[in-house]
Amino acid sequence: MRLGLLTGARLDELCSLRCENVLQSKDGFSIRVVEGKTENARRIVPIHPRGSSIIQRRLGQRGSDWLFSGLTPGGPDKKRSWNVSKAFGRFRQHVGVTARRADFHALRHNFAEALEAAGVVRDTRELLMGHKREGVAFVYAKGGGVDLRDAIMQLDYGAEVMELIGRP
Repeated sequence: MRLGLLTGARLDELCSLRCENVLQSKDGFSIRVVEGKTENARRIVPIHPRGSSIIQRRLGQRGSDWLFSGLTPGGPDKKRSWNVSKAFGRFRQHVGVTARRADFHALRHNFAEALEAAGVVRDTRELLMGHKREGVAFVYAKGGGVDLRDAIMQLDYGAEVMELIGRP
């Protein structure tokens, strides 16, 4: 859930991450989404510093090439996220979150709204979320000059929530 809020990634994009898809630079961690719902889903998303401890802990686990080891593929399409999605639904029921559209995908909506509230322009939000950027200009511009880490650093859900997200 925390990485969903910090990256805007789809559940299956997170569950499908291999350790080799985690990049580290002097600025911090990023994840490389290598496949997803659309061609635009392929992207590199910087990890907000509040998510660094999650990435470090996951990378520190040995014995698996997967960032989230131990996930059993399921469902008709055998996705690694299938059982996680079911568990998330049970968790929501357990804590009394029964509203329609309160599934994991709702975290993407929260992410987009938080970036919009922080003043991050739509085109940058689309790059971060793996959406198609609209307009003739984007046939030529692929987003290589956009500082995505700067955009991620603007992400803010309020002090209380950001503290909870950052707890080890």
